[in-house]
Amino acid sequence: MDAGTVFEFDDKDPSLKKGEDYTYYAVATRQEKSGDCKYAYVMLGMKPIDPDNPVLEPTGKGAPVTVKYTCPALERKVGYWDSEPMPDGVTYDKIILSRSSGGNEIELESHDNPTPGQEFSYIDNDAPNGTSRYMVKTITFVGESDQSSTSIFLGDDYPAAPSNVVAVEVDGKVKVTWDAPTEGYNGGVLDLSKVKYSVAHRGAPRK
Repeated sequence: MDAGTVFEFDDKDPSLKKGEDYTYYAVATRQEKSGDCKYAYVMLGMKPIDPDNPVLEPTGKGAPVTVKYTCPALERKVGYWDSEPMPDGVTYDKIILSRSSGGNEIELESHDNPTPGQEFSYIDNDAPNGTSRYMVKTITFVGESDQSSTSIFLGDDYPAAPSNVVAVEVDGKVKVTWDAPTEGYNGGVLDLSKVKYSVAHRGAPRK
């Protein structure tokens, strides 16, 4: 190609998503030797601000779980921290609640044309035992938000570690004391009636 030639490329990849950042780079090659890359950055469409994390209210060890979430202000991201109002004519087309558990993600419900500040509540009667992550995102015709999420552990949990473990010598013997855990390892329900303890020592006696 002649030096100074101006080129154009129309990216019509159907996998491109509005509201996402993309990086393009160009490099010149001569006789299998390449020069430095030059980069260009672009956001396709606009990215709405993220909703607040959903609030989870368990009713016991397992299901059901009540999930509460709210449609955010009608704003778009500007840079990493800042935001500004969406242009006139842009509204929320949909808000979606999903659950991820055991490597599977399913959509629990969606609402069309939600309004900023509108509150929603969903009762998940089929939440499985173990760790589940509940996710909320919004969609507009110019792009969709990132997912905001909150996780919860359901069912009998493993005990967290005992705390304040102390070993002291008393009349030639060792007395070990500790504070029992009050919650599960994953933040789930701990059945204290099923918790057992074992005490062991390491190392050879000192001479």
